[in-house]
Amino acid sequence: MEAEVMRLQSEAQLNAAKAQEAQQDPQLKVAELQSKIQMKQEELELRERLAGMTNEVRKGQSETQAAAKLATAAMKPTGGNRNG
Repeated sequence: MEAEVMRLQSEAQLNAAKAQEAQQDPQLKVAELQSKIQMKQEELELRERLAGMTNEVRKGQSETQAAAKLATAAMKPTGGNRNG
């Protein structure tokens, strides 16, 4: 009888440990997913900033090229009468 009681207590402890583990596992999963979501959000923000900076650089390059073309055109001698 005493062995049966000990076996039942042992089973009860094992079941309690399993139940506790089952409760913790989803919590760990949720925490892990939240961490991944935060990392992806930070990555998205950085990508958006980088895209904006890249666009600004390209815009500046385009404006510089346009100004250079205008300057080159302005410095070219015009055909026709140079004597005025």
